[in-house]
Amino acid sequence: MSALSRSNRNQLIRTTLLIASSALILGGCSSQDKRKRPSLTETFETEITQDGSKRFVYQVSPDRSKGGRPPRNRDGKPPSKGGQMPSDRSAKIAERTETMLQEKLAKTEFCQEGHMVLDSFFDRGGYTIRGECRDEASEGDRAKFI
Repeated sequence: MSALSRSNRNQLIRTTLLIASSALILGGCSSQDKRKRPSLTETFETEITQDGSKRFVYQVSPDRSKGGRPPRNRDGKPPSKGGQMPSDRSAKIAERTETMLQEKLAKTEFCQEGHMVLDSFFDRGGYTIRGECRDEASEGDRAKFI
């Protein structure tokens, strides 16, 4: 009879562990952030100077026409004048914008030999990167981007 009791106990322990594991897994899935990322508007402006320098301004901002809204603080209110975005959020936005810029430069083939960032900043709810290509403009570049 002790063997049967031990078998029942082992079965009960396995069942309890299975239920507890399932609850933890399901709880983890339900706690994922369900907020939608705002739709983004991107602007890519190019400039080719007389000396052949290629510069660009790339800006990403929430698309307010598609339900995007100005940045909010932790209380859900617009930040006060002079208020700043938390640094971890700023870093994520900057990183995401840099990735989007890389994709844009690859797609447009504007900078063939890479680029350098001249300036980057947050402005009016968006993030802007000003940069210059490492290569000089070719005749093809002038025809395509002017």
